[in-house]
Amino acid sequence: MEQERKLSPIGAVSAAFAEFMTAGFIGWSYETLITSVYLGHFEDRGVLPVPLLPIYAFFALFLSLLYGKRKPSWIRVFAVCTVMTTVFEYIAALVTEKIFGYMLWDYFAWPLNFQGRISLFSSLIFGAFSVLYVKGVRPLILYLHGKFPKGAVIATFFLALVMTLRVILSGG
Repeated sequence: MEQERKLSPIGAVSAAFAEFMTAGFIGWSYETLITSVYLGHFEDRGVLPVPLLPIYAFFALFLSLLYGKRKPSWIRVFAVCTVMTTVFEYIAALVTEKIFGYMLWDYFAWPLNFQGRISLFSSLIFGAFSVLYVKGVRPLILYLHGKFPKGAVIATFFLALVMTLRVILSGG
């Protein structure tokens, strides 16, 4: 599969939107599945009215910018992303607790956790997910995006534009 090709600005936005939506859905699926199994009943982990977790979506875009056309080894992606996601999750926990006044997640029940905000096990999972994304999911998305008819690329671009404007104009 072709890792990345030269895209027009519309194609680049369309591809980024496809990555954003896919990664956000994968994150929602993972968290909803894990939580539902743990609790013994369905538990929607989403914060939006669609099955998408923005934190996974934005991190996927960050990975796309970080690695771009480079082809790092899986061990490098794992090591760098395990550390980055741990630091990011800890800071995100502090910020969201300050904004909302409560913890949106906690790892108190997980082994090797720190203040319930992060845990070694979750950090390793996020490192593994990063490898899967950089080495498998992203190349597949770009490959499939390359097969989109021009009209679908343009439609995806406008969908991304409309959704972005809606978020900006509605304040969230």
